Amino acid sequence: IDAIYRGLKKLGDTCKELIELYHFQEIPLKEIAELKEMGYGNLRKRIFDCRNRLKRLATEELKLSHTLKV
Repeated sequence: IDAIYRGLKKLGDTCKELIELYHFQEIPLKEIAELKEMGYGNLRKRIFDCRNRLKRLATEELKLSHTLKV
């Protein structure tokens, strides 16, 4: 969990905001699309890309924390 939060801090502002709106505040995609004035399909792709970026960053954070503990 800590690695995910550290990864979130490294994400760009837009990605961080979209992930927080969708996953933490559980706002439906259609509402987020209207709020951000984005097309629904574009928003879905953007969130998918942001999640992949967060996954990569969290994995790097896990590797880094493991390396520091050894």
